[in-house]
Amino acid sequence: MTGAKELLFVLMILCAVIPKANAGFSTGEKLLKFCTADKNGPQGVCSGYIIGVVDSQQTDNVIGGKDEYFNKHLGYRWCLHKKITQGEVMDPVIAWLKVNPKKRHYTATSLVSKALQESFPCVD
Repeated sequence: MTGAKELLFVLMILCAVIPKANAGFSTGEKLLKFCTADKNGPQGVCSGYIIGVVDSQQTDNVIGGKDEYFNKHLGYRWCLHKKITQGEVMDPVIAWLKVNPKKRHYTATSLVSKALQESFPCVD
């Protein structure tokens, strides 16, 4: 029984010190700070985050010669041509965040998806 008590004690300590994971841990405000940081700073976080959202939402559909992306949780949908560059994807997202300061408290994932839907609508 002593082994079980020791294991329980260790598990309780681990639960106390391991930070809780929150869904949507990053806001639009935090993302914009990364995106507008010094060129030698954390801009890789910005590009990695935006491209990660894009890559995670790709579907198998091709609409009008463009690949379809769909955020099924929020309902945002956008289409990108196959040869689009990271900069062509990132620039309108960053611009959208800059001109929508009242929405930056929402999750970064939702705002990236919203900006992409407005910038790259699918033409059915």
